Amino acid sequence: MIDPLSDIALFVRVVEAGSFTAAAAELEISTSYASRRLRVLEDRLGARLLQRTTRQLTLTDAGRAFYDQAAPHLEGLLDAERAVSALQSEPRGTLRIAAPHSFGLRWLQPAMLPFLKRWPELRVEISFDDRTRDIVGEGFDLAIRGGRLADTSLVARRLCSFRGVLVASPAYLEAHGRPTHPHQLVDHTLLDYAVATSMPRWWFQGPEGEVSAEVRGQLVADSGDALLAWARAGLGIAYQPEFLVADLLASGELEPLLPEWQTWEGAFHAVYPHRRHLSPKVRLLVEHLTEALAGPPWAPGCRPSAL
Repeated sequence: MIDPLSDIALFVRVVEAGSFTAAAAELEISTSYASRRLRVLEDRLGARLLQRTTRQLTLTDAGRAFYDQAAPHLEGLLDAERAVSALQSEPRGTLRIAAPHSFGLRWLQPAMLPFLKRWPELRVEISFDDRTRDIVGEGFDLAIRGGRLADTSLVARRLCSFRGVLVASPAYLEAHGRPTHPHQLVDHTLLDYAVATSMPRWWFQGPEGEVSAEVRGQLVADSGDALLAWARAGLGIAYQPEFLVADLLASGELEPLLPEWQTWEGAFHAVYPHRRHLSPKVRLLVEHLTEALAGPPWAPGCRPSAL
């Protein structure tokens, strides 16, 4: 079905071509279809625009007034329509993303490289911040969020899952011993992650069911990277997500503790305001990240930058 703007364009072409047949040929539609669409336009306006005879078409007064107003502006309107259609066919303009700081720098940033190379006309702005940003209010197109999703008005696409890992340096374990049960953590220095959603207790699931350890950290920070730096220096035990500690475990700088105990699990989602008329830049990025962060990417031999 032709949209209203196309109906107006058809009317202008009929007037300028002097016949339905010539205008229909130019627009590559049938003459009968062109005639039907013009009747739809007249019905919508509540006025006859053309007097039709077997030999000629004549503008009515209403038709002349409508043509005089429509023709000068038609090309600009069609250009605007074509511009929007182009934006809907491939990603252009600016894409604003909110992402957690440490996860964003470690995993989102390298995952974005092939996407940016694929779409060079797209400008990407990323805010690395552990706060939960107001996507709509702050003008973001997309956010990457970990943990529980509280805003049910947003569309969410699961990207990857992760679990918590209890870690310490070899030097710390040599000096203070290796805990074999969560209850023994009370005798150790714990490095506490302090944000609004931080846990006052560390929870574990094991042979005895669910147990916990109260967190009274000597060192407290709202940065997982800071806590891991302290853990590497032998200052205590950290309880951090595996996407932050995978490389340190692989290098031996940190060692996993209580491997027989199941730790907390979480997931990262791409969240955005609308599903209907989703812009190509958001849709393509979500599809790209779903592939790039699958695996998960911090598993041995899997890196998003290699995509």
